[in-house]
Amino acid sequence: MAKQLSKMTIPQLRAEIARRQTGFPKLQKKRAQLLKAIGVLDRKIAALGGQVEQPAKPKGRPPKAAKPKVSSGKSLAQSIKGLLVGSKGGMRIKHIVEAVQKAGYKSAAKD
Repeated sequence: MAKQLSKMTIPQLRAEIARRQTGFPKLQKKRAQLLKAIGVLDRKIAALGGQVEQPAKPKGRPPKAAKPKVSSGKSLAQSIKGLLVGSKGGMRIKHIVEAVQKAGYKSAAKD
């Protein structure tokens, strides 16, 4: 293959593009021939009573699986409210976090 594209000059890039494009017509012609041959095979299969399955189309990158939400029955706001109602002088955030987790609140947050 040619040099790394980022290290090529403009004329070298143009030559590389032209070289790559010369293969298109040949590949397209070969593809058309293959599709025609597949059509012939499909008709033969159908004539014998078989069923032709269409190839699955690639869908690209598969979607990321959603993480299941963990629920303890109460929302975070409800859990915090319950803690603060029970505390007489208020609480620091650090202590709220610890108390909510001790109470069984599950979070899917990364931090």
